[in-house]
Amino acid sequence: GADTYVPLAVTSVRGQSTAVASLAVTAATLAWTAGSWVQERKAADWPGRRLIRVGLLIVAAGIACEAAALHPAVPLAVAVAGWAVGGFGIGLAYSPISLIVLGEAPSGQEGVASASLQLAENLGVALGAGLGGVLVAAGAVAGRPSAGIGGAFAMTAGVALLAAMLARRVPRRTIPAPDPP
Repeated sequence: GADTYVPLAVTSVRGQSTAVASLAVTAATLAWTAGSWVQERKAADWPGRRLIRVGLLIVAAGIACEAAALHPAVPLAVAVAGWAVGGFGIGLAYSPISLIVLGEAPSGQEGVASASLQLAENLGVALGAGLGGVLVAAGAVAGRPSAGIGGAFAMTAGVALLAAMLARRVPRRTIPAPDPP
């Protein structure tokens, strides 16, 4: 959900161009790839729930950087670097969720598990963007767009922290190591 508001924060609140906003999105994309790379290499050694939990905590830290960067006294580089941090956390947490859901599905029920996971992902994106949009709109109506975007960041950080706490309930099994090439 926070990813939706990063370009808006950079352009509307910080007054920068979309080219500058794209730096934050590109940094997050590259860091997401790096996080996925690290996750793949740690998957055999770390329990999946650990990767998910650490990833979500890193996402929350990235969102906190985005919220801080709403203030003019904070250098804009914090927004770019902060969202790269968030992207790295997403890279760590995203794949293990799918692997564990499919790994824990009863034999023959993998399609049901996959469909449920996709529904949950899409619902999460829709709710995050929708509820965040309400906060952004409320801030705009009040003449305080930074407060609305800050509220969206606070909401998404809260969800990331709650999810990190709930990750303790994820099965402890370790994701199997990939087959050698």
